[in-house]
Amino acid sequence: MDKVKPYVILFATGCVLSMCMALDCNWKTQYEYKGRCCKTCPSGEFPKQHCSENSPSVCEKCKGKSDHCFCNNALCENVDCSKCSTNPQCKQGEELKRTGSFKFGYNCGVCTNQTYYSEKDKMCKPIKDCSEIGMLVIFRGNRTHNALCGYQVSYPNDLVTHIGVVMGLVITGLACLAILIYLCIQRTREPRTKKKYPPTSSSLNVPFEECGCKLSKEEIGEV
Repeated sequence: MDKVKPYVILFATGCVLSMCMALDCNWKTQYEYKGRCCKTCPSGEFPKQHCSENSPSVCEKCKGKSDHCFCNNALCENVDCSKCSTNPQCKQGEELKRTGSFKFGYNCGVCTNQTYYSEKDKMCKPIKDCSEIGMLVIFRGNRTHNALCGYQVSYPNDLVTHIGVVMGLVITGLACLAILIYLCIQRTREPRTKKKYPPTSSSLNVPFEECGCKLSKEEIGEV
């Protein structure tokens, strides 16, 4: 009887370890079957044959909504998926979370710090660390968007100097061109003003008869 006890203990330990290992399955994309993590079938299909050590699960189209939890957009309430739970509709920025080890419950929770909600994967994922990939942070990210990373653009000193010289020459050339255009416009206006306003003489020959001054008889020479 004493010899049987070690085998019983080893068997119980193995069962406990296998059950603990089953908890490592990603319940969003996998399900547990006989200590293995099998890939969940797509929506509208159910596992006709569960996965084995050498082969994946074989999925088949559902014929009715009551065939399996995978078919009616429901969630398993226990390990063997004998009972189903309604899949709650989470808001944007919230992730579906599961509680319990043998009997499961489901609720929606906000993404925690350093995670964001991926609209594509419908789950919270870690925010990208730009420093790990040798890039600079453009946007740090939040609970609804991932971080944006980028590179710092650096130019050689010679290139910066050349760009400055070229810009200076361009500005100087434009200024000279503007001055030349202004001078040309002024020169074309001068002949027009001369024709419009002819020069006046300081001495005008006014006929004597047109003079409005009356002279005396002595000045005229009648006396």
